[in-house]
Amino acid sequence: MSARIVLSALSGGTALMTRTYVVMRRGRKQVKTAAKTFFSGLVEIGVPERLAQDIADIYAAQGLQMLSIRSWIRIARDLSGPNREVMSSLLDD
Repeated sequence: MSARIVLSALSGGTALMTRTYVVMRRGRKQVKTAAKTFFSGLVEIGVPERLAQDIADIYAAQGLQMLSIRSWIRIARDLSGPNREVMSSLLDD
């Protein structure tokens, strides 16, 4: 019985991690596609390519940072560390 519970917990965790990874990869692809579309739109309206590329990179940077696994791990550490009370009070507001 306990082996079954452990197996269920492990397989459920693995499935959740796999789904999360796939969703994050899909999201990163969508951010990159949106940045390319944004770049093309800027060039179409007459913005110089170098400036348009810089603007598109800034546009995509925040989305890519949000979809970074390292940033999610950092958030989890912050929520479970000594600042837990401070972080939870900020999230409650």
